[in-house]
Amino acid sequence: MGVTTANFCPYLSSYMRIGLNNDTMQVIRLQAFLKVFEKFDYVNVTGVFDEATQQAVMEFQLRYKDEILAPWGISQPTGYVYITTLGKINQILCGSTIPHVQPAKVIKDIKPEVLGKEYGGFKEGMGTSTLSSIPVIGSGGGGGTTSDKGQKTDIPETLAAALFSWPDTLGEFIRCFYELLLILIVLYILGNVLENVLYKDNPENVSKRYYAKWWTITSGFLVSLGGAYYLGEWCLLTPLLIALLAVVVWIFTRPRPKIVLEKTEKKS
Repeated sequence: MGVTTANFCPYLSSYMRIGLNNDTMQVIRLQAFLKVFEKFDYVNVTGVFDEATQQAVMEFQLRYKDEILAPWGISQPTGYVYITTLGKINQILCGSTIPHVQPAKVIKDIKPEVLGKEYGGFKEGMGTSTLSSIPVIGSGGGGGTTSDKGQKTDIPETLAAALFSWPDTLGEFIRCFYELLLILIVLYILGNVLENVLYKDNPENVSKRYYAKWWTITSGFLVSLGGAYYLGEWCLLTPLLIALLAVVVWIFTRPRPKIVLEKTEKKS
């Protein structure tokens, strides 16, 4: 009896994307499929989801866009091996059906992070999920959704993955650097403005002005972290978290203002 692809069905059982801890054997299978069956000769079977693999996945998504992209209401590829991409590969090799998805609305902003957060694609790159969690036609949970239990399990994995996500290209690194620099400058200026607005510049208010400034900056970092997470700007999360911790440590370990010390010594 000969060995066929049917002996390995379902051929793929995990979601994958570039830059994360993907299952090596699943990536090897994906790369072999892209290279042998879809004729993307530039793909190397290495077990690492690299840029060439991502490019091939995007071309594959465009090649079968009516079955992979259209169900989500989009026309641009994401490079994520998620429900419909994985389903199409398994359909080609195993003859299985592609799971049904039902987006809430047409996606106009095709930025991958935004796509993931709003329409379930968030799982696609934030860890490895098994095929058993893929919604199927007629399943109790409905198309494209997961149970509450599944969502709670994914949140820690998603946050941890997001914290360790770094820019894939020099252009993205430069963009993230300037965004971080802009946030730092704005928060520092805001802290200086508020300390002058809330307290007059005199010896009695030295400590109050100091705390007003730095607690304002601390609050700004918290808001920035939430905004970066909501907008999918993963590259900003770790730098902002480090900056937040550094400011908190600075506030609680700073030396007392010199003017206050001199005033206390005179009274004593």
